[in-house]
Amino acid sequence: MYRAILRTTAVLSVVLASVTSAHAASRVFVDVPRAGSTQPSSFIIGGWMLDFAATRDNGVSGMHVWAYSNAGLPSIFVGEITRGARPDVGAAFGKQFTQSGYSILVRNLPPGSYTMVLTPWSTVLGGFDYPAAVFFPINVSSGAAPVAMPPPSAPATPPAPSSGGKELRLLQWNTHHGGFGTDGAYSPDRVATWAARMNPDVITFNEIEQNTSWGRQDQAEVYKALLQQKTGKAWYYVFAQEFGQWTANGKGNLILSTYPINVTERYELMRNADRSIAMAEITVNGRQITIVSTHLDPYDQALRLAQATEVTTWASAQPENRIITGDMNAWPDQTSIAQFNRYYYDSWTTAAQHGTATAFSGNNGETKSGRIDFIFYSKSAANLAVKSSQVYDTRDAAGTTPSDHRPVLTTFIVK
Repeated sequence: MYRAILRTTAVLSVVLASVTSAHAASRVFVDVPRAGSTQPSSFIIGGWMLDFAATRDNGVSGMHVWAYSNAGLPSIFVGEITRGARPDVGAAFGKQFTQSGYSILVRNLPPGSYTMVLTPWSTVLGGFDYPAAVFFPINVSSGAAPVAMPPPSAPATPPAPSSGGKELRLLQWNTHHGGFGTDGAYSPDRVATWAARMNPDVITFNEIEQNTSWGRQDQAEVYKALLQQKTGKAWYYVFAQEFGQWTANGKGNLILSTYPINVTERYELMRNADRSIAMAEITVNGRQITIVSTHLDPYDQALRLAQATEVTTWASAQPENRIITGDMNAWPDQTSIAQFNRYYYDSWTTAAQHGTATAFSGNNGETKSGRIDFIFYSKSAANLAVKSSQVYDTRDAAGTTPSDHRPVLTTFIVK
């Protein structure tokens, strides 16, 4: 059974598939893809789920996804969903339902016509709530085109910030394994000293190591302590290790914030080569801000495009106002950056258009050999405007820098 449901929360107005359970109050809502659409062999299913009979949590702790061939071929178990945060659902139905988001990457489904079946596991029932299962048709093409979303309607050049609002200073920096400088010396203190001088509210660091041979420290904790010492402020963080084993040692992406973090999420890219997403949702000037940090493949341009597509698709299920940052390992003219530009403004470009992008003598925004570190913000973010953006010269008297990347900081106005 299908019915159109207009979401009253702020993220999207879409057609969702749902079924009312006869035994519990479970509901499953599908945001992407659209029922009856044609998809490539690999695509993302995402949305939200809850059980209205739950009293302490969202009531749905998992979900199995199957693909049933309409040609009578054997059914295919796609897998179990990954849960995530949906602050918009929590705002609409109560905080206990905040962790109601889900997503799963369907990989290498043969061409054909399918009925996708999503069956929730209800904590109220202590089992699968089969009457609440969602059925929706999907056609899979033989092509391998990336998952696509319709681009939002937005001006090519975003407006300059108007008066009022609150500044949000966001620093993006690849730390080169947590602080190995161009002199080969390991010093998180050098990185933290520079970062503190820039007076950021939020920092997104790439290549943070957790108890590896690169420094042999839990660098997330090291940077939290150093920043608290150097700024006199409390710092909060979320760390996403790159190959998805969240409690294991390894390299990853770190988001640090002087604002308390309301919701965190971590996601391992399926088009991987050991890449991940860290997400933090904070509140600034009474507005939700969703910050997503990632780090794309340095070697393969086609893989970077696939990863950028997965990042933008995954992020589309997160609430506005969205900011995506990271070492994208691509210059602005590459296809992976064009993928981000479909749905996001590049804050450095916005600042340059308004005459507020600054660097230093001999630098035009390059963060390494080119401009490969980015701070994007959503074209649908109603409460964000760019005031300025700056690439910093971190050389000392000897010409040594604390990382092989230069930091970039964008100042947003949160309206």
